[in-house]
Amino acid sequence: MIDRLAAAILLSDRSLSSLAEAARLGRNYVSQMLANETTPKNDALIAICNVLQVDAHWVMTGIPRNSKLDGLLEICANLDFASKKSVFRALSRGSDQPIGRIRQLSKEYNLSLTSLQEWIEHTDNPNLTDTSTLAFEELSSLAAGQEIDMALMREALEEAYEIENQVLGQLGPVQKRAKLVREIYNLKRHDAENRT
Repeated sequence: MIDRLAAAILLSDRSLSSLAEAARLGRNYVSQMLANETTPKNDALIAICNVLQVDAHWVMTGIPRNSKLDGLLEICANLDFASKKSVFRALSRGSDQPIGRIRQLSKEYNLSLTSLQEWIEHTDNPNLTDTSTLAFEELSSLAAGQEIDMALMREALEEAYEIENQVLGQLGPVQKRAKLVREIYNLKRHDAENRT
């Protein structure tokens, strides 16, 4: 969880102190949290995520997938936390990063240069929008006070993405995806209940 939060924070265009102030936390709260590798309490986490416009549920669980950040987290999966923070900070400039610096990061941290370059190109694409926050807000309304089976929800969301890509060749509107996920989820839940 702290890795996802650190990526969102360090890849944003905000300083740590301005982020803390915007989230109405102590001026040094975010920098201390990252330095100590501690996870914030729920209220602070939600405040930070709201300022960053990142889905708090994604930060806590990794679902739904964050199209902008998960790729980099996968590239850096084998690094320790301090190394990840260094890579995230270095990549915060996106395509403005000199290629020599990208090569240096690749060599220093034993990361695939091609993967780093592809991630930068992917995140700098102006047509790419991260819909995980919107999708989760829409999907969380499906619960209507009921407990959600997160494994089934993940399966339903992945199937919806797959269907959209097969039918449309791209992701469709969030609201329509949420309806599709609701239907898939309800079918899977019904099937699971009938098997027991």
